[in-house]
Amino acid sequence: MTAKFKSIGIISRLDLQEALELSRRIADYIKEKGLEVLVQAELAEKIGFKGKTPPIEELNVDLVIVVGGDGTILRTCLSLPKPEPPLLTVNMGERGFLAEVKPKEVFQALDKCLKGEFILEKHTKLAAYINDKQIPDALNEVFITTGTPVKLMYARIWKDGNYVGECQADGVIVASQVGSTGYSLSAGGPVLDNEMEAFVVTP
Repeated sequence: MTAKFKSIGIISRLDLQEALELSRRIADYIKEKGLEVLVQAELAEKIGFKGKTPPIEELNVDLVIVVGGDGTILRTCLSLPKPEPPLLTVNMGERGFLAEVKPKEVFQALDKCLKGEFILEKHTKLAAYINDKQIPDALNEVFITTGTPVKLMYARIWKDGNYVGECQADGVIVASQVGSTGYSLSAGGPVLDNEMEAFVVTP
């Protein structure tokens, strides 16, 4: 895929010194390339960055580099303005299911992105409504439960107006391909391939 990235944003995990130092080095590297670099406000304060420092919700750039674990990546996906820019994700967490590259690979990966040598992978978000009121989108899962802990509920599942089935449980997890490796998996659900056009429903 060919792409021209003129502006690049950086978002990072804020409680890990290694992530902060790597973010500072990435910002310097982007500047050396003659590109515009924007750094999330909280990160800019911690690394002494001088330049444009918008909040994540106002980070309008061509590419975003996320330095952190799955939690940082998920929060970023849900906070970026729409339409969301592509993400280059760098693993600084424990599992890193959503991260594409290791810290030592980030500069090589960034060079490839700038040359257009990358494949854009899209992920599906979940939209949920409560009494016709939409709640924030979810990239991983939506968990439906009762207001009383451990109390059983009856759930009927419909897809595109067609009845699928029903269950009795203390909650139901509806997970995307990304979310299938998290809460749903721990509850006994299957892992979905990222390229599958499917959701998994786990009581």
